[in-house]
Amino acid sequence: MVFGQAIGDITSTAEYVNQWADQHGYAPKVKDEAISFLLNHFCKRFPYFETIYLQSLKLWCGNVLHGKTAISNGPAKLSKLRLAGLINYGPIAKTF
Repeated sequence: MVFGQAIGDITSTAEYVNQWADQHGYAPKVKDEAISFLLNHFCKRFPYFETIYLQSLKLWCGNVLHGKTAISNGPAKLSKLRLAGLINYGPIAKTF
């Protein structure tokens, strides 16, 4: 990653958020909420796309779902809805 940063060849995770939300076909209000959640929480934890490792992603999703983070306010159902697109991703879905 350091080499990628040095030559400017690293991608901000935030650059993918709108594309990801478009691919999931969310209703407009839900899409806006998903984008907001991802930009305000996910992208802060995983700022660069190339540095997202499956194990770290699983751990972060699990912590959100089990109320171990500051963003886990509200019922578990709400946290699961916020993470729906991520936890439905094949390798992660097997763990939830």
